Amino acid sequence: MSNAQVPPHLPPQGGGKTPGPDYEKVVQEAIIQDPEIEDFHNIAVELKSGGLLGKEELHLIGKVGSKRQKQRAQELAESNTKNQVHIVNEIVVE
Repeated sequence: MSNAQVPPHLPPQGGGKTPGPDYEKVVQEAIIQDPEIEDFHNIAVELKSGGLLGKEELHLIGKVGSKRQKQRAQELAESNTKNQVHIVNEIVVE
């Protein structure tokens, strides 16, 4: 038998979380760059864990001037997350 010691298992860096896309940043940038969303500065994007069916939730929060801007923010969130998170659209139309 060998006297060599087995090194202890080290957890992955980053808190053990698998590195993946930064959905907050990706969706926020898509909203800022989209010409249809004039009120982009009034929209915040926040990722929360523990959502529907164990999926993370991406919350769209803020106020815009039209239903189309709200709808477009939803479309951008869906297309940029590719169904990996549940989208919760809390944008208010004024």
